[in-house]
Amino acid sequence: MTHTFAPEKTPTALAKMKRFLELWLGDLSFRQKYETAPDLLLKSHNIAVDPAILDALLKQKTGRQPKYPLQLPSVEWDAYTQALQKKKHMMDDVRKYSRSHHPIFQKWRSRQIARNNQEIGSYRNDMIVYSPWAVELSKGCSVGCWFCGVSALQHENNFLHTKEQQKLWQSVLTVMEEVLGKKAASCGFCYWATDPLDNPDYEAFIEDFYQILGVIPPSTTAQPVKNIARTKALLHYWKKRNASVQRFSIVTRKTFQKVMEAFSPEDLVDIELILQFDNTVVPKVLAGRAREMAQKRKKPIPGLNLDSDPSTIACVAGFLLNMVDKTVKLIAPCAASSAFPLGYITFVEKTFSTAEDLKDTLFWMIDQHMKTAISQEDTLAINPIFQHTVEKDAVHFSSPFAKASYAKKAAYYPLAVELAKGKKKAVHLVQQLQEEYGIDYITSFCQINTLFQKGLLDEAQFLP
Repeated sequence: MTHTFAPEKTPTALAKMKRFLELWLGDLSFRQKYETAPDLLLKSHNIAVDPAILDALLKQKTGRQPKYPLQLPSVEWDAYTQALQKKKHMMDDVRKYSRSHHPIFQKWRSRQIARNNQEIGSYRNDMIVYSPWAVELSKGCSVGCWFCGVSALQHENNFLHTKEQQKLWQSVLTVMEEVLGKKAASCGFCYWATDPLDNPDYEAFIEDFYQILGVIPPSTTAQPVKNIARTKALLHYWKKRNASVQRFSIVTRKTFQKVMEAFSPEDLVDIELILQFDNTVVPKVLAGRAREMAQKRKKPIPGLNLDSDPSTIACVAGFLLNMVDKTVKLIAPCAASSAFPLGYITFVEKTFSTAEDLKDTLFWMIDQHMKTAISQEDTLAINPIFQHTVEKDAVHFSSPFAKASYAKKAAYYPLAVELAKGKKKAVHLVQQLQEEYGIDYITSFCQINTLFQKGLLDEAQFLP
């Protein structure tokens, strides 16, 4: 079969390639028609891109074997791969710059990352940026996604951009810069269990963010077509401010169709569409409401794609603020479980009334609740993500993503044996290791802290 197409200029071609992938992933009828009549289908959608390039896109994204060989070099394909690399480097930079300049915060954050390598696996963990803070500008969310990974409450109220509240907001941003350092503070974002566009003043708040911290924070909204004029103005604003990591969460097929109709490929070339509705190939993370539903259902739901492995959608290791209630929590991602069904741990929560009050609270949380070492009075237990077996000559710990084995002659074998028996206070465990195995106090605590830093110990034991 011979394909004829008129090549577009590279920026337009990138937009069309992205639109093709969105249609293929999000529209089952498009997918079916592409297999039988690709020329007519592409023409009807004004996608003038070499089918060999589109085949290469599908192979990379889905593993589908190409029908048409890609002839290299290709300007369009090179531009696409460069765009992917740019996105990856950008996310790597966010993860790197999210490290606070505070040494305790740095060490604590590194330990949370190491722990999640055990709990959710390095592949998924590498996708988490571990932002040092996030802030909710509303209380609750109006969207009500059935699969919400953080079980957002129903929308109640907004923090509005009045003169008085703008002053508080700007002071909060300055405090975050002082506590975290400007680079880390600039890696925060302004939503959590909320939708940014629920707040009618969202644009004014992120402009303050830009003026103080130098960047536009990331956004994810599930309401791109609620007010199309507002969304188009926001797209223009993001482009003007060179904003990155802006996303639309598409939760229904109807919304997807409206987005395809209302916005051109060029409008959305820099906007990531997260296709959440039921005919997509993207599984739902088993956390929050999705986890609740899966536990209630005894039989699989046809067409529902739930991720079977423990995971999380949480991406903050640090502070979560709510400006409506004036609350601040210290949180970190974890595998969703019965203990932490929302996929994150809340270590402590406080209220604040002024920016100065917030600053004092943040430093107190760093000093008192960002645990970096085991003390004598701590209770120790193996991270419950691990199953363990004690054999005659070895102790084995295994999670879905990690394994650790300690042979009888290994230095850590006595500690592993005793931890496998159940939780104990550190002081009692160290005494036992000295009395029964002849291991001195300093060596035992060094070994315990090594396991602690690697994420093998149960974080829940250290909560207030």
